[in-house]
Amino acid sequence: MPTNATMSDAQRPAEGGGAEASCEMPSLTIEADELRKTVAQLQSQLSHQITSSKREQKSLLRLAIGMAIRKYGFDPRATRSRATAAIAGDLKLAGVPLDEGTVLKFLRQSAELLDDD
Repeated sequence: MPTNATMSDAQRPAEGGGAEASCEMPSLTIEADELRKTVAQLQSQLSHQITSSKREQKSLLRLAIGMAIRKYGFDPRATRSRATAAIAGDLKLAGVPLDEGTVLKFLRQSAELLDDD
């Protein structure tokens, strides 16, 4: 066990017994309350951001399926479609390549939104 001479200030017992410790308690309680409020605010902000992000993702998927149906003749009910290859090819020409599997994955997710309407 270290002696008082080798202890850091944080390790030394408070002089004067519990008087200093009892003075620190209200300060710690106030700090804890402020931290709880901050955590609650951050949780609320995060929840709002997640909700907004989901709405934006849904909008982008709706945009994609609408263009795929209108421009490429994509049929969301068909088991196979040549539209995915055409879309992947056009994306490559535009400098934003995606493979056909990725295009199909997002078109299927988009098609699920049509069923929700």
